[in-house]
Amino acid sequence: MELPPGIKFIVANIPRMILPPVLTFCGIRIWSLVFNSSPHNWSQISLYLLSFPLALVSSVLYADLRDKRQASLNGAVLAPQVASSWPGGLDLLISNIRNFRGGYMGEVLAQQCKDHGNTINVKLFFDNRIFTTEPEYIKAILATQFASFEKGPVFWDQANSLLGTGVFNSDGDIWKFHRSMTRPFFSRDRIRDFDIFEKHAEDAIGQMKARLREGYPVDFQDMVSRFTLDSATEFLFGKDVSSLSAGLVYPPNSPLAENVTFQNHPANVFAHAFLEAQLATSYRGRFGRLWRLVEFWRDRAKKHTDVCFKFIDPILKEALAKKKAMKEAGLIPDQKQNDKEVSEEHTLLDHLVNYTEDPIVIRDEILNIMIAGRDTVRVHFLGK
Repeated sequence: MELPPGIKFIVANIPRMILPPVLTFCGIRIWSLVFNSSPHNWSQISLYLLSFPLALVSSVLYADLRDKRQASLNGAVLAPQVASSWPGGLDLLISNIRNFRGGYMGEVLAQQCKDHGNTINVKLFFDNRIFTTEPEYIKAILATQFASFEKGPVFWDQANSLLGTGVFNSDGDIWKFHRSMTRPFFSRDRIRDFDIFEKHAEDAIGQMKARLREGYPVDFQDMVSRFTLDSATEFLFGKDVSSLSAGLVYPPNSPLAENVTFQNHPANVFAHAFLEAQLATSYRGRFGRLWRLVEFWRDRAKKHTDVCFKFIDPILKEALAKKKAMKEAGLIPDQKQNDKEVSEEHTLLDHLVNYTEDPIVIRDEILNIMIAGRDTVRVHFLGK
């Protein structure tokens, strides 16, 4: 049985939690030996209780001094820190959470960058969170100095429920392995891919015209989301989730908005779970390494990723079984050469099966590419 997230966090941090009282105990013992007397019981209790906040303050001050010294040695300037009224930046955290739930994504950060500059330090729970909108810095992070900006263990822990060990949640050699698997598939345009986009675009436009003829407005973001989901899943698996076949959403004030058949359509169930898994994973970023305490008893992303896995796993098993049957029949050519070749009729899943038969590795990679591909296409079409 897997331990709840909060219990895992406590177990992993037991050494750090017991260190302050242990050092306090040692200090009291040394005091007793040197001065031949022990502090009063109430004094000892106070020292033990104060050991935790004193250790935290000492750690924060040391980290700040270390950062300033490193910046000075490298001739750098630290990013301006966004002012906070509450300890640990709790007021900034609350503002961020409110914006996440009911505002526009990034609205708070945009205002903070406007006030302090393109690169800022939003300190939450005494941890530095560096944000930048500086084009040259973004270019360095994503391209020219990519190897110097690893995602790190905190991000990996937050995103593992959804991304696993996929290309967007790995560093170093593992990242290189995942990149080598997918890169050949995206190295050239294929006519078949354009046919996929055209088919689903015509479907989406046709449904939009029909809805407008009914006299209802169209939620354009929802429509584009369905178009990209169907296009991405057919591109990846060779079969789509048919979210457009469920129909477009009606306005909230319409009596047709609460259609149970529409809500329970398998494609809508998958699309909802896919979105909620991403939101739950993104929400963890507000709490840094402490996210497990917020989700103490259960992983909030897992129930949604399980729904996604129920759709992906049967398709994956079918692809692996097909490869096994072809291998037993001697129909698979030289493996090394086969890995490099991407034929017109191949899906990304077919291509990945040529590299590995590990279903978890393939599933992680598929989900990573699905998230990236779907959102990239959606932003492109929303921005046109």
